[in-house]
Amino acid sequence: MATCRLGGTSHARCATRSSSVKRVIAMAATAQQTSQPLVSLNKIDAKRLPFPPHQPLEGCEKGSFAEATITKRLPSILAGMIKDLEASILPGLGADAKAEAQQALAALAALRQGQLDNIVLPDVVAPGGAAAAAANPALAPAIAATNEALTLWRKRVPNATWLNLPWLLIECAMYVEVAARLAAPSARLAGARIDPFAVQKAAAWAKSATAAAELAAEACRVLQRVRAQGLRGDVLKQECYAVMQYSLWGNKTDLSLLVDASAVNPVSSVGDAQGSGAGHPFVIVDEYDGAWKVLASGPPGRVDIVLDNAGLELFGDLVLADFLVESGLATEVVMHGKPFAWFVSDVVQHDFADTLAAAAPGSPAPASLPDPAAWGAVRELGARWAQHMASGKWKYTDHTFWVTPSPFCWMEAQAPDLYRALQSSRLVILKGDLNYRKLTSDCRWPTTTPFSTSLMGFEPAPLLALRTLKADVVAGLVPGQAEKLTKIDAEWLVNGRFGMLQFHKPTA
Repeated sequence: MATCRLGGTSHARCATRSSSVKRVIAMAATAQQTSQPLVSLNKIDAKRLPFPPHQPLEGCEKGSFAEATITKRLPSILAGMIKDLEASILPGLGADAKAEAQQALAALAALRQGQLDNIVLPDVVAPGGAAAAAANPALAPAIAATNEALTLWRKRVPNATWLNLPWLLIECAMYVEVAARLAAPSARLAGARIDPFAVQKAAAWAKSATAAAELAAEACRVLQRVRAQGLRGDVLKQECYAVMQYSLWGNKTDLSLLVDASAVNPVSSVGDAQGSGAGHPFVIVDEYDGAWKVLASGPPGRVDIVLDNAGLELFGDLVLADFLVESGLATEVVMHGKPFAWFVSDVVQHDFADTLAAAAPGSPAPASLPDPAAWGAVRELGARWAQHMASGKWKYTDHTFWVTPSPFCWMEAQAPDLYRALQSSRLVILKGDLNYRKLTSDCRWPTTTPFSTSLMGFEPAPLLALRTLKADVVAGLVPGQAEKLTKIDAEWLVNGRFGMLQFHKPTA
């Protein structure tokens, strides 16, 4: 039986769940994941693959956040992952499989040493064998796309080391390499289906239980007001804005930054942002009005959410998806995850299924929750979420493009099927810092550059970026704003204290 990692229990033990809820959880656990072939970058006209017009964020910038990430944070992530895998997987293997697994872990240790030694970044080597290829159909095209991107950048960066190549490129390449190495051994380990970060995700969720229960209770109250009062117009607009902020501030829980999830509470963060009476001081760009006009005008339609982190942030995203459907602002919400483990805490298939399982009727309250009765609000939401999945109002999917180093302005040429799918959306909500970095090509735009300019032509549908700042790339500020923020907090670009809601509507 698969394990409900978030809830800390197994599906088999949740005997009180209805058969329909079990079917929905199974549906989520086997949600769409097929091989989506990408167009080779080598076959695309260079004019359709624009490179950043400004300096990319790189580790060779002394004292930069990118340097600290590449020299300290990424090696630490690999060391912790290897330790977790040694403890959780090796003891259950026979001699032959154990030897193969140890070989894979040794390759990951060598990858880490290459980071520390700042070697020239080699191509990712595809794992051999039919089992590895079948275990995750997204892996082979992701490896090919990563190596093609490395080739293109090596032409621009002669000494293409970990510190000299763009930060976004090498960070993505590392996670593709992790997936490739874990796909290489025997069938027990085959495929990036193994989530090498599951232990960290489960620990973070346990610390988030109280915040999740409080968020669930608030979400129930919001929806009760909407149903009881038939809210419309400006009042519904304000309720939607509050729920958007729950989703926004959940983005502070990013395990690739080793954030303490117990210190994050989306409900209190919204209160902090609203409580000063000074116009939401922690939201430095707020273009929610544009997104609201799209949602509120004309008949409701499809909304897409490009997910970021599992755990508390995903829970907040599901609260948002629930509100959009229940309020009548959307008829369908399509949620996009990653096809294999990515940036430690990004949502993969099992995270989505496990979150539904943790919220399902009959699910036990996490042991870390001081008051088990508080989990009742979570179960109330979970019962409805199961209905959304069963009815098709919610869908979960993934795509190979999300696990490549490509900026989103390359999507139309490299992944035309995904671009066309997004064109069917009334609003595409892009969560988190990594999506923002890919939206803006992860380069040093002058901070007053219009957000629309930084997208470099990516506009399949109206876009709303919800992001707490954890990387030093930003566009769309007003003159003098960056300087004022630096005086307030020298680390404002990278510490997750400040948030943005940035909107763009296609010009055509």
